Amino acid sequence: MFSEYERLGVDCLLLSAYPVDSIFETKAQAYASINAYWVAMSLPSQTAHLVNSGLIGPDGGYLVQVSGGAELVVGELDREAPGLNVALNLARPWRVCGYTQLQPYEFGVAEPISRS
Repeated sequence: MFSEYERLGVDCLLLSAYPVDSIFETKAQAYASINAYWVAMSLPSQTAHLVNSGLIGPDGGYLVQVSGGAELVVGELDREAPGLNVALNLARPWRVCGYTQLQPYEFGVAEPISRS
């Protein structure tokens, strides 16, 4: 699913969910960081004791997060932000290039043992 987002050139993923444990926040931050895109989390206020809604940057850190309850999150997706240079201009292109070059190996097609 996430490789399809990459193919489509997604800059921001809207994640609307009802978390049942606090690990949900860590997973959302990991998805943002690994895929180098923004993740906007839209969560009900009933789960504020676990995690609040917010906007996670491509580096995995929060750009803005509600303090609890029913609030609105507004953030700017700034591709030129100096703090996001590594995530957007180095990590993301490298990951895409690496994935593209490794695709033939996915099913063992390019392995000499698999050819026999």
